Amino acid sequence: MANENGNGKDAIAEIENSPELTRALRVWANAQIISRSMLANRLGTQFDGQRDLYKTFGYPQEPGYQDFRNLYDRQGMATRAVEKFADDTWNKPPVIIDGNARSDNLSENTTPFLKEWVALNERLSVIQILRQADVMLGFSRYSVVFMGAPGTDFSQPAGNDGLFYLMAFDESQATIQGYIDDTRSEKFAMPAAYSISFNSVDQGAPMPGGNTVHWSRVIHASENKLGSRLYGRPRLKNLINRL
Repeated sequence: MANENGNGKDAIAEIENSPELTRALRVWANAQIISRSMLANRLGTQFDGQRDLYKTFGYPQEPGYQDFRNLYDRQGMATRAVEKFADDTWNKPPVIIDGNARSDNLSENTTPFLKEWVALNERLSVIQILRQADVMLGFSRYSVVFMGAPGTDFSQPAGNDGLFYLMAFDESQATIQGYIDDTRSEKFAMPAAYSISFNSVDQGAPMPGGNTVHWSRVIHASENKLGSRLYGRPRLKNLINRL
């Protein structure tokens, strides 16, 4: 029994000192895990598995990138569902404040930082590229923004000598190629490099050093992450059975 002040310490002590009760709780917890696992495996079934609604209605049991991308490309409601969030975020550029100066109200008192930001956005279309990366999260578990920094070999770390261009890619165009294995690094288990198909959509000049890109040249974006630092849930995943 819990003590009268309601903090439950006596109950916790009773559990810890009772092997039988501890064993019973573990059995109950394992039963809950198994029950939920069985429920997941029987998703979309009725009559003890004799009727499979997913199979009947043609729902993919484990939809992937290509399923989501096909919907985005060919289904108007899916396209709207994906682009609505990105449009609401990026159609009106975010306001950047530096001291008393604002990026949406440039004046004689505008700071050098804001002047540089406005010039950078106009030169590289930063907001447009970020919108592209955001749209990709509707059908891709992650997207990346490649930063065209100086260097003759993109597999090497980026310098801080300038930024020439930005490019957005989804997970089919930018695959993870190795992970950081230093357990003392804040980037442990994060991508060490990517293999980016620069010309998978637009035909252009080959990139120097091939397709391997060092992580410092990439901004990795994902949303709705559960149990992963890298992979999120595409927006269309929850909607695919309705589309």
